[in-house]
Amino acid sequence: MIMIFYIKNEVTPEVNFDKHSRTLNITGISYPEYPRIFFDKLLILIHDLQKSNNEHFDFKIQLDYLNASSVKTLYNIFKEIILKSKIIWLHDEEDEYIKELGLIFQTLLGENFKVELFVRGESKS
Repeated sequence: MIMIFYIKNEVTPEVNFDKHSRTLNITGISYPEYPRIFFDKLLILIHDLQKSNNEHFDFKIQLDYLNASSVKTLYNIFKEIILKSKIIWLHDEEDEYIKELGLIFQTLLGENFKVELFVRGESKS
């Protein structure tokens, strides 16, 4: 069962939780004018999921674009959750910016942060 928490729009990504695979998926683009407002709500959601799901769950992030404010805000969230969860950063093979950003996060956050190639047409979850 997939529970959708946020439907993507012109400036924010979709956020859903797949109970079967125990994965929180974030897909789309992220460049809201005030990303902290969106991501503060996301962090509350993550904490609620962690409390209600005693078992481990993963994050899959597949963003096609994000602005500098979103990068900073996501990094702060990643630092807070990295010890309890595995984060998988997906990138298109032609998107060097997203790939490099993922590799930077991986260097900063360690072994629970993985960067993987996403091939268009494959399932995201």
